Amino acid sequence: MNKTPLIDQAKEILTKDDAHRKYGDLIESTERTAQVASVLFGKEVPIELVTIIYIAGKLCREGYAAKDDNIVDAIAYLEMLNQIKKSKVK
Repeated sequence: MNKTPLIDQAKEILTKDDAHRKYGDLIESTERTAQVASVLFGKEVPIELVTIIYIAGKLCREGYAAKDDNIVDAIAYLEMLNQIKKSKVK
């Protein structure tokens, strides 16, 4: 069992180099997902909505099979949503 606080684990997801090498930048990947969803639905699907859907998926999964990983990912997505919103205010 990982004894690192969940908030610290979430920070690692957003900042750790090996995760970026393995999956690419999380915000860039989510932006691409929003672009694909926009094409599929024929209307703009903002990155914020995609991120909220990611969070909802993690919370649903937590309701079915409780694991720290679900909470860690949800926290990371919430912080990512915060970063996205802050970047649009500038």
